[in-house]
Amino acid sequence: MSRVLAYIAFWGLLFLYGQVGAADISFDISVDKTKLGVQDNLRLTLTVSGTNLEKLAAPKLPDLKGFSFIAGPSTSTSTSVNIVNGRMSQSQTHAFTYTLRPKSKGKFGIGPLTLEYQGKRYSSERI
Repeated sequence: MSRVLAYIAFWGLLFLYGQVGAADISFDISVDKTKLGVQDNLRLTLTVSGTNLEKLAAPKLPDLKGFSFIAGPSTSTSTSVNIVNGRMSQSQTHAFTYTLRPKSKGKFGIGPLTLEYQGKRYSSERI
């Protein structure tokens, strides 16, 4: 019985060790198409990847000139846990997808967009 408790305590501590620490984040934006008509929809996806991404809220988008919001955000989350040589690492990816529609013909850019998390600001590239 004590061997089972020691085993559970070991893995529990290892798991908690991987949960502690500052967030290390990458923040990117992407679109599903680069050319579209006035009646076409555009999917804008904001992807946040890193470690220790607890309680990450959907980023607030600024007014995107030239686009109307149709829907969103729809969200998806994935988590990866790796144990190599007894050391555990964990990474998470959160994707927030918005559906937009152009208001008129023309050339439009999106971004850079910013994300605030745990008192730090992260910026994406402009697309």
